[in-house]
Amino acid sequence: MDQLDLLLRGAALGLFGLCCGLLWATETPTRKALSMTALCATVAGYVVVSSPNIDLGAGQHVAVVAARLAPLALTWVVLELFFDCVGDRWPWLVYSGLTVILEQFRSIIRRWKISVDGWFLSCIRGCWRWRS
Repeated sequence: MDQLDLLLRGAALGLFGLCCGLLWATETPTRKALSMTALCATVAGYVVVSSPNIDLGAGQHVAVVAARLAPLALTWVVLELFFDCVGDRWPWLVYSGLTVILEQFRSIIRRWKISVDGWFLSCIRGCWRWRS
């Protein structure tokens, strides 16, 4: 069963790589090819992180960062495909990036077992004292 899992993960990554190669080989705008390549890299990171059979050792941190950036890369691909004007894309990318950053911040808080409510209230109290 472990071999089947690795085979399916490898096949999925191979198909993503093939799509990226075809995009770079044709006459498409480079932004579309670059966004698809970013999505392929982040999905590869997610596939590696989520597999119980693959151990990267010290390289595991790079795969985790890539997996965390997957929603941002997916947003970029969707915006490149459906939005024509560059000015319409930036707010979506900024909001998606902020969501990724806030999710990372939330996971750090959970890992440190900090009470989010208590931390948030102490920040508000500190800001209120500073303002007064």
